[in-house]
Amino acid sequence: MGRLLRNYAIILTSLSLVDAFIIPQQHQSPLTSSSQQQHSTTILFVKQSRSTLTRPPTSTPPPPSDPSNDDENEEVFGTKFFGGSAVKEELFDAELEENADRMQRLYPRQKKKVIRRKPGEVEEKDEDLSYERFEDRETFPDRKGKEIGVRLQSAINRALYEVGEDEEDEADEKLEVGLLYDAKMTLDDWVTPFRNGGKGSGEKVITSSSCTNPMEGLSAAIEYYKRVDVAIVAARTVEEDDATGRTTLEVRWEISVQWPNAFESRVLVSGTSTVVTTPDLNPKPTIISQIDTLDTAAPNDSTNPRIQNIVTSVANQLTPRFWDLYHVSMTPSAELMPRLHPKTGGDLLSGLGLGIQYKEFTIPPRLVLRPTLVDVEGREAREAEAAPNHAFTSIIRTTGRTGQRFITASPLEVSIRRRPRSEVYTNEDPNDADHTSEGKKKKLVPVIEWSIPLPPEFLSYDRSLPLPSLDPLELAEEFESDSSFRAYAPSCSYVYRPRRRVATVSYGGSPQDADVAELRKRLYERVVVKDKKRPKLDEEGRPMFFFLQNDAKCCFTADGGFGMAVYDWRPEGVKTNEVGIELEDGDD
Repeated sequence: MGRLLRNYAIILTSLSLVDAFIIPQQHQSPLTSSSQQQHSTTILFVKQSRSTLTRPPTSTPPPPSDPSNDDENEEVFGTKFFGGSAVKEELFDAELEENADRMQRLYPRQKKKVIRRKPGEVEEKDEDLSYERFEDRETFPDRKGKEIGVRLQSAINRALYEVGEDEEDEADEKLEVGLLYDAKMTLDDWVTPFRNGGKGSGEKVITSSSCTNPMEGLSAAIEYYKRVDVAIVAARTVEEDDATGRTTLEVRWEISVQWPNAFESRVLVSGTSTVVTTPDLNPKPTIISQIDTLDTAAPNDSTNPRIQNIVTSVANQLTPRFWDLYHVSMTPSAELMPRLHPKTGGDLLSGLGLGIQYKEFTIPPRLVLRPTLVDVEGREAREAEAAPNHAFTSIIRTTGRTGQRFITASPLEVSIRRRPRSEVYTNEDPNDADHTSEGKKKKLVPVIEWSIPLPPEFLSYDRSLPLPSLDPLELAEEFESDSSFRAYAPSCSYVYRPRRRVATVSYGGSPQDADVAELRKRLYERVVVKDKKRPKLDEEGRPMFFFLQNDAKCCFTADGGFGMAVYDWRPEGVKTNEVGIELEDGDD
């Protein structure tokens, strides 16, 4: 009972800090003397490390140990989350550690020479194991959008993180922040909910003597939050004024904050910025104004953008989640998918088994990792229940003194779509003798698609994001033969998913349970037939259903990518997962 009371007190403390989600007051840095502070407006802040290693704090030298008994003396780290101090020595596995030492992590940043096996021949070719995200025309469709995206991400990284030796040698990384934002910018030129009108607990509203551009604000935020990561997800040109030469662009971003409470809550905030730049002058155009808009802002709202409510964006992410506490020390707190403008619908007596009750909300545009696999054996194999092996790009060490710090994101989304056979089996020969067999006559094949959310810390780490190798030799343990590999046709890529309006109903099972088909039918009848909402249809005119695994946490390291998936045990009766259907915009 005492522990519950302490947890309740911490919850109240977290709620009282909700209004503090603004740029904290700048004060004298402990790294500068008072005389330096009086003669300079530059305040030094301790920047964040980009290292993914976690090391135990050592105030005194460790006692000498017996070299022959290192495994027993090894302290297990990577299990101290939510303020806990549990050390689980029983999790230590010497054989696992030795294997992790050999394989450590993959760094698939460059093209890798692989040998692909084909029937009757051996072909050697280059396999591209990286995704250049600023070259993606879906996220950065024009030159100016790409340029401002690259420069903003570079400036953000320099404001938040320690600069390594490799970065110092790159010419693009030497871009000064002063060349990105115009020196004449004032508080009126930067309209943001993170500062204007924000109040902390017992603090004054930030005044005009504080930050005048986002880079200054990010540097100041490091002092308050345990960690701050910002990713530029997309950018595009909105308008070009021929008379003035100025360009208006829309930039999409995601901000992840590790809250300074006992639970180390992860808060994910997404939104857009409308920036105006000067003409293309030498060396580069500068930003002269910026208006930040949260995704949680009411749609088609004409109110003053300065009065956006940041509280609604973060309040439900600060309180401890029951299953995080139940599985304490398994993983850090996860970054949750934003759910915008939520509302409920359905039958009031759904709790008594009379009808169903559903949730309706909007998912903002996001970049996701998209592995796919042909559903060859259907419900019997249950391939959709877990992320496939060919989606992983790294190995995460969670034990030992060199255990890695990792970020978790949830939920894992799964869907099964019918795709044209020619798109799935691109190397299939239509003149093959087996092509006319019964199995080959199907024009559409069921394909399992996973959407794995990407944490901002991982997105912002590098311009090139790692991709897994799809070489049959490296996937031999998953696919026993070439014919099996070709039948499942595994693929993996990064995909920018647009804004989606969805309706979901709670469910306690797995994606390929027999009950899911019946639940999809009931959801369709309630949402589409009875409530007259228009479903979004695929190329074949079928409603687009999906499954949200809220009991899954996708684990990433900043430099290695997707390295682990953790599935919480939860009773089916609690119904923490969701079956959903995509809806067309415009229906109220």
